Amino acid sequence: MSLPTPADIIGAACHICGTDMNGLYSNSRSKELVLTRELITAALRRFRGDVSSFPCIARAMGRSSHSSVVLAWQRFQATEWAPVAIGNGPETTRHALVCRVWDIARREVARRVVQPIAPAEPAPPQVRFVSCPCCQGKGRVRKETADVFTQMSAAVSSAAA
Repeated sequence: MSLPTPADIIGAACHICGTDMNGLYSNSRSKELVLTRELITAALRRFRGDVSSFPCIARAMGRSSHSSVVLAWQRFQATEWAPVAIGNGPETTRHALVCRVWDIARREVARRVVQPIAPAEPAPPQVRFVSCPCCQGKGRVRKETADVFTQMSAAVSSAAA
């Protein structure tokens, strides 16, 4: 299974924090958006080593400079185990939120990868061949055709009698 992309992680963090993508890419510094950016930075730094440089994370979040990403990472490290509440929800830690972001992103990737298996097409009916009643078994015809020949010969013999 492939790893979640930065876009998957961004989508999961926005879902958890209740923010939208447009707000994330804006210059707003509201509490929810700052926390969302912090979770994205932490998830990418912790779980995606290949795209974890600060400039890569800044580009993924549409930031012009990576200095805000560096500050988000430092803030996360300093307050990783501090309680935080999102909206009116229960308090949790930033560490737990990052794990939830990663889990949601992983599930999204798995959902995209695992497509429902289409039901198998029914097998075509087996064609059964039998000896041809017209040519005394020298040829082979379909059973349906042989049945028709048999019915016709029975009808002819009953009419002759």
